[in-house]
Amino acid sequence: MRFLGLTAGTAADVWNTDIGNVEACHGFLAVVDYPSTGLGIEIGTAITLGKPTLLVAQKDQRVTRMLLGAAEKYPHVQLARYDTMQDVPELVERWLRPRVTP
Repeated sequence: MRFLGLTAGTAADVWNTDIGNVEACHGFLAVVDYPSTGLGIEIGTAITLGKPTLLVAQKDQRVTRMLLGAAEKYPHVQLARYDTMQDVPELVERWLRPRVTP
């Protein structure tokens, strides 16, 4: 996965890199505690491409209805809640278990 940061490359480079990362991934993880247009585009791309997608949000954080709807509509999209960020690795591990072939 490549990341250009906040200053490297042109705007087109950022688009190509971010969307290229989504296209190349085997599964997509997004922390959706706060609205973000760019993250929304990445999530939409992952869902459209059928990528297994895990959306995580802090237990008391409001999540947009678009994301809630995606998790209800698509079996490859799941929303999980965490108490602290330290809980996220375990959520990811549980999410990955059924996808890992022995």
